[in-house]
Amino acid sequence: MGRMVKGFTHRTGVHCESSAIRDVLAYQGFLLSEEIVFGLDSTFGFVYQPNFSGFPLFHIAGKVRIFPNTLPRLLGVKVNEKRTSDRLEAWLGVKRLVDRDIPVLLRVDIYYLDYLGVPREPWNHFGAHMVVLAGYDEEKGVAYLADTNLEGLQLIPLKSLETARASTFGPFPASNTWFELEIGDKPKISGDKLREAIRTTAREMTTPKRENFGLKGLEMLAEDIERWPKVLPREKLGKTLFIAYVDMEKAGTGGGNFRKLYSRFLVEPGEKVGDKKMLEAGKKLGASAELWTETANLFLKASRSTEIENILFTTKENILSILELEERVFRLLATV
Repeated sequence: MGRMVKGFTHRTGVHCESSAIRDVLAYQGFLLSEEIVFGLDSTFGFVYQPNFSGFPLFHIAGKVRIFPNTLPRLLGVKVNEKRTSDRLEAWLGVKRLVDRDIPVLLRVDIYYLDYLGVPREPWNHFGAHMVVLAGYDEEKGVAYLADTNLEGLQLIPLKSLETARASTFGPFPASNTWFELEIGDKPKISGDKLREAIRTTAREMTTPKRENFGLKGLEMLAEDIERWPKVLPREKLGKTLFIAYVDMEKAGTGGGNFRKLYSRFLVEPGEKVGDKKMLEAGKKLGASAELWTETANLFLKASRSTEIENILFTTKENILSILELEERVFRLLATV
């Protein structure tokens, strides 16, 4: 017998976490934009992770944490996070919530989501993907998921969902993790809370605890990028550059390595509270986002070219321009 969460609606988005959380909050009557949800959790940033003895050879990301981070505290939302190694317990736990008309946030490994058609390569596991379980039909053996930029609800075999949820592939294993959000009284978003979230992100960009994060990570990337063709195997480098292109531009970032999404977050409250620093920073970060998109496309071009050195030289110039822009952006935001 099938069961759907009554009245649940999925609106398409650009990033899995922020769009899923937005949908669940909206179901409870708390309407926020995806941009505000993303910005309030302070997961945005930068990391460059070399892995020259493995594969992929390096990882570049514009998001450095996963939910829940600062959003629950700033919004006053209670997050009930559950995790289990027992697959049956994991299913019964979320089934009971759906039976009570409660949509459930799930961590899943995209590798096993049939409707995405992810290429079967070992490096394509990613267990921090977030979807909303909105219904199921045990007789038909299917579940219904709300997923980021896909219209409506996605049909997935219960067996595939079970495998996707139970995945233990790192660095962010899904591990049968699910979340229930409780908002209680309708939360209020104040300018002070927005500024606190922004300052948290600015601090992690300007004074990161590790050398490969934030602005220091951008400096490291700029230093390394011309060395890659000299010290790394060409075939592996080409594949890694393609993966980096996907990670920065296509894989749920909203484009520009999450910079387009975060720049809109800065502009939206900046306009509401009349904060000129937010507006200026949002505009500058929008320019950085365009450079990130250009950089991603250069990586794609280099992945298919025999002139990889020349292309990466141009890419280094882009990274240096990004570094200059983002240093101005986040030093400004540290003072909002």
